[in-house]
Amino acid sequence: MKFWYNNTLTVIIAIFAISANLMGQNRYDTLPFFNENLSTKQAEKEFVNAIVVKNEIAHEISSNIAFSYLQYAYDKKDSNLLRSAYYQVGLIYLQDTKYDSSIYCFTNSKKIAESLHDTLNLINIERALGGVYLSTKKNDKATENFKISLGLAKAVEDSLGMAKALNNLSLVSFKAANYDESLSYLKQALDLKIAFAPKFEQISTLINIGDNYSKLKSFDKALSYLNRAKKIAVEFNKQNKLALIWKHIANVYIDKGDYKLAAPAFHKSMNISRQLNDNANLNLTVKNYAEFLITQGNLSKAGDMLEAILPEMNEKQNPVLLTEIFYDLGKIAYENKNYIKAQVWLNQAVSITDVPNQNTLVKAYNLLSLISYLDGEYELAYHHLRISEMLDNQIKKQVSTDKLYELQVKYNSLNDKKSIEQLLEVTELKDKERQKSKFYFLITFLLFIITLAVAIALARQARIKHRQSAELKNQIEDNFNKTKDLIKAHKLAEEGLQVKSEFIAMVSHEIRTPMNAIIGMSSLLSDTELTDYQKNYLNNISISSNNLLVLLNDILDFSRVEAGKVSIKLQPSNLDKELKHVINMFEPLAQEKELSFTSDIDKKLPEICFIDAPRLRQVVVNLLSNAIKFTHSGFVKLTVMVTNSEPTLNGDMVTIRFMVEDSGIGVPQNKQSDIFSSFNQLDSKVSRQYSGVGLGLSISQGILGMMGTRIRLESEFAKGSKFWFDIKVKSDKNFKKVIQPPKTSKVKFDKELGITCPLRILVAEDNEINQKLIQINLNKMGYNPVIVSNGQEALDQIKIQEFDVVFMDVQMPVMDGVTATKELVRKYGKEKPVIIAVTANAMGTDKQSYIQAGMDDYISKPFTTKEIDICLRNWYIRIHS
Repeated sequence: MKFWYNNTLTVIIAIFAISANLMGQNRYDTLPFFNENLSTKQAEKEFVNAIVVKNEIAHEISSNIAFSYLQYAYDKKDSNLLRSAYYQVGLIYLQDTKYDSSIYCFTNSKKIAESLHDTLNLINIERALGGVYLSTKKNDKATENFKISLGLAKAVEDSLGMAKALNNLSLVSFKAANYDESLSYLKQALDLKIAFAPKFEQISTLINIGDNYSKLKSFDKALSYLNRAKKIAVEFNKQNKLALIWKHIANVYIDKGDYKLAAPAFHKSMNISRQLNDNANLNLTVKNYAEFLITQGNLSKAGDMLEAILPEMNEKQNPVLLTEIFYDLGKIAYENKNYIKAQVWLNQAVSITDVPNQNTLVKAYNLLSLISYLDGEYELAYHHLRISEMLDNQIKKQVSTDKLYELQVKYNSLNDKKSIEQLLEVTELKDKERQKSKFYFLITFLLFIITLAVAIALARQARIKHRQSAELKNQIEDNFNKTKDLIKAHKLAEEGLQVKSEFIAMVSHEIRTPMNAIIGMSSLLSDTELTDYQKNYLNNISISSNNLLVLLNDILDFSRVEAGKVSIKLQPSNLDKELKHVINMFEPLAQEKELSFTSDIDKKLPEICFIDAPRLRQVVVNLLSNAIKFTHSGFVKLTVMVTNSEPTLNGDMVTIRFMVEDSGIGVPQNKQSDIFSSFNQLDSKVSRQYSGVGLGLSISQGILGMMGTRIRLESEFAKGSKFWFDIKVKSDKNFKKVIQPPKTSKVKFDKELGITCPLRILVAEDNEINQKLIQINLNKMGYNPVIVSNGQEALDQIKIQEFDVVFMDVQMPVMDGVTATKELVRKYGKEKPVIIAVTANAMGTDKQSYIQAGMDDYISKPFTTKEIDICLRNWYIRIHS
């Protein structure tokens, strides 16, 4: 009774779905190929051809045509048309994973074909039914239908039908991991196709053979068959098949371990699918490629690719693929420790209904459980874990059933004869069994009563659990809404940080432009004859402008650290020499304040170690600068010592402690945690007394955080402070490269540089004061530059006369420097003059972006005469070499 009810319900649902689709479609007479004068055979040909062609381009259009075809068949009341139309609609439902509706349509088509004794179409219908059962993991039913299709094809000597049935039987064996049996079916199918079918029909069989050999670890054979398929696809211009073949080749390379060859194969498959607008195959290939990228650790690219195809996905058309994509995005977010975003993706994965692939759900619930546990949501973590275990048990049960069926088939094929002999023995035993039946009946009845009682108890418990599940569902929905709000807030915070970084970059540019004029003009003025009072005033201007530049650099460093644009670059460095340069820098400052400045550098310090020396030097300089600034009498001491050393394969992992002690004003206990915050000093009185805005320690803490450590503090107010940090570095005793400090010899002002290094110079600068500044500098060096105010004027000048060097400002009216540079590259190519960016932009990525645009060098405002001198000398040598 229950069986009859379930099947009847399925049929009713299918009928309702088809009726709804028929009512929702446009009439068939609106289709472009339709003609009222078409015969039934012509109509069938036109409809089927349109469905097949459109299905390769747009599945939704193909679906509409299929339902219009069924409406036309109903109107014509033609059995052949109805049989054909039901079959086409069944194929559409199969693609949409609506298996019950698909079975209903194929069954109707089968009944009509049987009544018409249409064996040729029965072959295809039986095979299609087998495909539905194979998709729903009912392998026994699938095998039955495929064997019926094979038998019908043999009866009418339909070689292609036999080959296709054998191909389908191989899929059953492939899913049961019986690859040898699968290959046997496929090779029989290939022989039939070679002998009796068009050559392009071999493609699908060759692909399947390649997949089986890949599973058997015979990768060279797998690639051989796939290349055969590729050759045929190219010969007959089967582009959709070619995209599929490249995807299979990529998977073979992955199984083989040739990861470098896998990526190009995926790209070829995706490019072909894009050209064909075949979104179904493209989305599947993108998903496979993204999973490969995840295994290679390229999480960012994988996530971007998966998010890019999400808008094109449809839950109704392919819920399995959509669930797997949501899970992969959740896993990527989890690996990136973005647990909020991970929960959003994973909740979407488990919210999709009618998903036959439960393995993905098990993994999704496991990950949700882990995230909930990390967030301290232990009840929710337990709930997710229980669901995961239940689904996992169902999967194991299904695997056992499939394995039992596989063994049963093998057993029956080997023991059919033995079973017949045993049948006689069973008949003799039946009489004896009847005598025992009364006894067993009593036992069975008692067991039935016990089972009924247990069932009632379980039903009651199920109702309780159902109520609890509803409460948990409401809680999950609340959590989901809160998560969406958190993601929105996080996005707004990121946008705010971006706006702040852009604002700081803009302000930096605007400040550096007048600062360039102040510092440059002060430098030029210092070379003239001045009175003592004038020299004193000029010295004060120079000190103030340099202090302003230091402050600006601190703000920029803070912005870079906060925006995550500071990267740590490990390079071989001579730490001892680096520290000596720092000590030499601060000795005059300490002597000026009459402080005792000492240093204790451990002799065990490794000669060569891999570290970001400029960043480490910046931290030590900040700590020493603060110590000397806040110490009025007494001492400042720098201590660098090795605290631990562990041998490795090619050197030692050394732990080094850097410590700065002073006898200065100290830090009160209640302020010690605040001084590492941004723009924070002890109090307003200290801020007025000492220069700076309190960014040095914040920047240093951020840099050390990227190196895996942090600054620690011990201090007592009015008695002094001790700052220290430990850092692990890799030393290499066998490193042969000689590390030399950069040369800092002062370049003298050369008034005859224009004679020794003659160059034709063009300056593009919109600020009049900076125009005068650079013109005066170049005139004193012996050059007579041409000055223009924007990029367009620079292009016009270069048309009129030739130049060797162009000093190009970036931000100018009419045409900016970057646009002008790109235009010069386009017009003159390698014959263009040397272009040197002269800009107030000072963020970390500016220089790289200018070089990419076609510029050759970079000078940041405020620039010095020394920088211009060195730049011109270097480019003169390179131009004439």
